[in-house]
Amino acid sequence: MPDQAQSRIPIVTIGGFLGSGKTTLINHVLRQTDDQRIVVFVNDFGAINIDYDLIETADTNRISLKNGCVCCTLNDDLISSLKLFMDDTDRPDAFVIEASGIADPRALDRSIALLEQTGSVRFDNRIYIVDADQFLNAGFEDAETIIDHAAAADLVLLNKQDLAAAADLQSLEAVFAGSAPNSTVLHTCHCRCSLELILGQRLSSNRVFKTENPVEPLSGHHGFVSWSRETKRKLDRSKFEQFVKYLAATSYRAKGRIFFQNQTNQPRIFSMVGRRAVLEMARNDDAEQISQIVAIGKANSLDKTRLESWFEEMLR
Repeated sequence: MPDQAQSRIPIVTIGGFLGSGKTTLINHVLRQTDDQRIVVFVNDFGAINIDYDLIETADTNRISLKNGCVCCTLNDDLISSLKLFMDDTDRPDAFVIEASGIADPRALDRSIALLEQTGSVRFDNRIYIVDADQFLNAGFEDAETIIDHAAAADLVLLNKQDLAAAADLQSLEAVFAGSAPNSTVLHTCHCRCSLELILGQRLSSNRVFKTENPVEPLSGHHGFVSWSRETKRKLDRSKFEQFVKYLAATSYRAKGRIFFQNQTNQPRIFSMVGRRAVLEMARNDDAEQISQIVAIGKANSLDKTRLESWFEEMLR
């Protein structure tokens, strides 16, 4: 897990076959961004269900929202569109890009990779949505396409689980466990899942962690818990690398601001989703030099005692 050049704007892509729930997920994001400025690129404005009182201005190519978020049409010159926002004095906290339902979401990778080389953005999360109710009825060609696209994702949402039979869900789990072994697979209804799983930016170091109660339920999302710790002591880099491997096997999402032993006083920003982790230099020094980390997972897999043990080991 090598360091990256600097802190960058995270990019999240959302893919999925026609009708799987991509727009539903985007609506979910836009309603819960709080004080973050999210720029969303979509294929069709008409499908975005934005409350009238949330819209500040609207034209043929862009909708500006009162919460600071922006929706733009997804055009052929994605790189230029992203750069316009990156050059803005009010830089966004994250970009969310919706791929067409009939296109391979990996087609976006090349454009994003070019921007990553400039050190200005980070490919943070690849999300792919599967219609759990309709997948088993899909034709062979469509099913193979969905499996192929899902295999490249960090997070796969088996959406509309309320419409699918329990036996069908088990069959789907087996399909994606074999075809997308590096992806985290979640069941959802109406694409409702913890926003922290979608946008890692919400796990910023500005959050005040409660070390006296390191495992807390995520409000409104039963079954998910978060664990967090902070310390003024520096962490062992090699032990942290091993800790990340454990996190990837037991957590869905993790983020932190880390100071390492025997290194400069400039903190590293850590971000993990699915099996993919990134460590990058922070933009600014932290005068207090406090290391902070938070992880999110299911209550039956996020082992509080084990995480505490790992954390204490990294301090030695």
